[in-house]
Amino acid sequence: MKGNLPMNVRRIITAKMAKDYMKASKRGKGKILDSLEELTGLNRSYLARRLRSFSSHQGGRVRKRRCKYSKEDERALVWVWRLMNFACGKRLKAVMAEVIDNLERNGHWGYGEEVKRHLLEMSSSTIDRRLRRYRLDMKRRRRATTKPGTLLRSRIPVLWFHEWWEDRPGFVEMDLVAHCGASPSGEYINTLNTVDVKTGWVVLEAVMGKSRRYTLEAFDRGVRRFPFRVLGIHSDNGSEFINDHFYNWCLNNGVNFSKGRPYKKNDNPRVEGKNYTVVRRAVGYWRYDMGRELELMRELYLKLEDYHNYFQPTSKVTRKERFGDGRVRKVYDIPRTPYQRVLESEYVGDEVKKELRERHRELDLYQLKGEIDRLINKLYRSVKRKGFEE
Repeated sequence: MKGNLPMNVRRIITAKMAKDYMKASKRGKGKILDSLEELTGLNRSYLARRLRSFSSHQGGRVRKRRCKYSKEDERALVWVWRLMNFACGKRLKAVMAEVIDNLERNGHWGYGEEVKRHLLEMSSSTIDRRLRRYRLDMKRRRRATTKPGTLLRSRIPVLWFHEWWEDRPGFVEMDLVAHCGASPSGEYINTLNTVDVKTGWVVLEAVMGKSRRYTLEAFDRGVRRFPFRVLGIHSDNGSEFINDHFYNWCLNNGVNFSKGRPYKKNDNPRVEGKNYTVVRRAVGYWRYDMGRELELMRELYLKLEDYHNYFQPTSKVTRKERFGDGRVRKVYDIPRTPYQRVLESEYVGDEVKKELRERHRELDLYQLKGEIDRLINKLYRSVKRKGFEE
């Protein structure tokens, strides 16, 4: 009969024995566990935990561990978490020391040494637990505006996501993010998002419309801001990329050009992820179609690039473990910022690394986040003045 009882019957039996279990001696508890283990087929540790939980529900004494962290620690943690754009516990833990050092260096840290020590001691799980009640679920609807390009399809090779180069910086994925609001009609602003596969370095450019000329000009401006030479670009099948303008630019600059399969977003996974975490989280899903909004977005994106490239850590999948029952377990590396990944690369020169270190030291995280919020609020006010709703 062992293990053949329905789960509801096992729970009833366990609940009946809970009172006797709490009154019994240590040896008596062992005998009760022996009998229940034989009768129900459940794990011994699980049974002991269930028996204790039943007793606590019935008014038994529950011991609580004393909380190590104070309300002031929590306030400081929430403040840093907001500065870091609501990062998860693992990513926040990876850069906590660097963030506090930046805040202290620029005179923004208003908490004592004990709070600093507590924040540095917090594990990623503790950070997530302390922030649980502050997290907000922000879901938005999405709209696709990509039209397939028919030119040059046969001359631009197709690459799947697992065939893309990841051994060195310089191979980038690019995509256009439409800011058309509820209607894709007329002319509106688009964001050209370009992401390096190896390091996660992000470059953003706002462009009015989706013309091939303006898209290429935006890409040419943005590609100069990478701290390394771009060796290859990978796009979707949109006509804004699959055209003579981009193809000839790549030929003239010695850059490899490839595209994903039609209707397969997973062939551009890095840039698709950044479309939300970098672009949508900043400017939302409203419609932007005015010249002043274009200038605001270009100013905002320069700030966002510094914010994400120098201060926002990301994790990369190092390997996947497949099990016989179909499960897949992904193993990630330690979260690091794109800036740190560029410094670790042997393909980036020492002079460039020196300039990056100087730029990193000049940046004031608190002031940078404040400027980003100010520009975002300006954009939102512009939308409200036009009468558009989310």
